[in-house]
Amino acid sequence: MQRFSAAGLGAFAGASTDPANLTDRGTDTSFGGGVKGGIEYSVTPGIRFGLAGTTPIWSQKLSKYSGLFADGGSFNVPGSVQPGLAVDLMPNLTVMADYKRIFYSGVPAISDSSTLLLTGAKLGSAGGPGFGWKDVSAIKLGVEWRTTPSLTLRAGYAHNTQPVQSADVMLNILAPGVTQNHFTTGLMYKLTSNMDLELAGMYAPKTTVTGFELAGFGNPAHQVALGMSQVEVTAGIKYRFGN
Repeated sequence: MQRFSAAGLGAFAGASTDPANLTDRGTDTSFGGGVKGGIEYSVTPGIRFGLAGTTPIWSQKLSKYSGLFADGGSFNVPGSVQPGLAVDLMPNLTVMADYKRIFYSGVPAISDSSTLLLTGAKLGSAGGPGFGWKDVSAIKLGVEWRTTPSLTLRAGYAHNTQPVQSADVMLNILAPGVTQNHFTTGLMYKLTSNMDLELAGMYAPKTTVTGFELAGFGNPAHQVALGMSQVEVTAGIKYRFGN
């Protein structure tokens, strides 16, 4: 299930196929489905290879915003593929590395460039303007140290390519997902023989992408800077039934 709302986009009404369903329509909800799977193979007793992938999550259209998103409100979740390797340096110390590719190009509402507006293409049309996101590659490194039978410590770092291009900065005020570096830490503590407490934190320092407003929708001499930093905290309980 995904939910979306937007407001304040009235300046784009003349560039929409459906101005009545462009902005200020409240929250819209759509449902979808996809397939995710993975495999882990033990190359040797201390080296494991993993491969995971997901299809797009094919979703219902966001009909309240059919005048904003390409193809009449179509907004699927992109697919991805992710190979990785884990190596036990010692019985209680494991290092991991993986590569992930996210296929934003499979979702026109995300990948079509906003600069199509300059050619007369309309928001909401088939193959119409979008956010201009490029496919993303991410490299991730992690370490897990099982300090005692009850306590496991974890840390990681990830770097991804920039999805947002300078030419598309103006429309991406709606979706400024420009962060590229992520630092993580966490732990697992065994509460009982069957129950674990999991804690994790993530910090993404600020990344900025600059560009200019689109002619006809702003001042093309006016520079726009998109910046974002992120902090995330996760807590969970894991319970094992039987052995």
